[in-house]
Amino acid sequence: MALFGGPSADKILAKGAPASGRITGIRVRYVSDGDSDRRVDEYAVEHAGGTAGIRQDLVPDDLVRLGMDVDLVVHAGDAVIDWAATGDRLGFDGSVVTHRSKVLKEPPEPGIVDEDRSFVAVRKKGEAATVTITDLAERSFLGGLAVRLTATVTVALDGVEPYQAEIKGLAVPFYATHLIAVGLAAPGYVALKRLDKPVIDWAAAATADPGVGRPPARPRHVEPTEAAGAGDDDLTPDGIAASIAAAADAGPVHGGVTLATYAAVEAGLQRDRVRPADHDAYAVGKGMPADTTWAAASAAWQAAIRQDWKLGAAFAEAFETERKRR
Repeated sequence: MALFGGPSADKILAKGAPASGRITGIRVRYVSDGDSDRRVDEYAVEHAGGTAGIRQDLVPDDLVRLGMDVDLVVHAGDAVIDWAATGDRLGFDGSVVTHRSKVLKEPPEPGIVDEDRSFVAVRKKGEAATVTITDLAERSFLGGLAVRLTATVTVALDGVEPYQAEIKGLAVPFYATHLIAVGLAAPGYVALKRLDKPVIDWAAAATADPGVGRPPARPRHVEPTEAAGAGDDDLTPDGIAASIAAAADAGPVHGGVTLATYAAVEAGLQRDRVRPADHDAYAVGKGMPADTTWAAASAAWQAAIRQDWKLGAAFAEAFETERKRR
């Protein structure tokens, strides 16, 4: 059975037939997953048999575009996006991840809806504005393991003289990576009490300019403090070290695998040159539950690391330790 019932993605893949489709709707939701929010991506995909609603992680996700043609596997009207076949056709290395996948009774509406809580809070209390990026600058942390992108913007708001502001830790969603560029004039919002804190409506911008076939304009970075849901982190050297240690000690489990197991398996697969066909057996030998797959566990961890820079740094340290282990 799939998560929450319904036909499983694995069943659809096993019994279905290849088909072609087009992404017509994207809905991004966020659910509580311990101390942070976990992103949930849902798609409406039109195909010859109708419109399928699909909850699925697409890895990598920075080439996902509203309106793009995708390869599908369809069975009895239900569908799974064959991201590996899509990648083979378009020239990237895609993975078919079935962990947490689900057939949706109601597909998302056409266009893009992103329920990012920080954006929704400003939109609810703020005023519509046009936000134009005039400069982009990066600052790296932890020897490049984490990067903060700062955008200098001009904000045009009715009744207010256009003014300059900074968006520190600019977090650009996966569906809008083609838009990260100086000169972008995007819809946005700003609270009158915090004119220095404008936000860009990436969903509206990408709906207007989907960017089908266009690659990311630059590497996509997730702002550490917002992604972790932790407010204002202490970014002094001691504070960073403490945050990483806390993330490692928290005992997070994604895809049924702990951080220590994830690092041990990833390092071991490389060190021992394990063939892809043997990844599952190798991971089970290292502590992965037998009722999952390494592809699913790895994809779940990659998604978690993208959401929380502290987990990424903790993994990097654990991976390096395991890599040197004999």
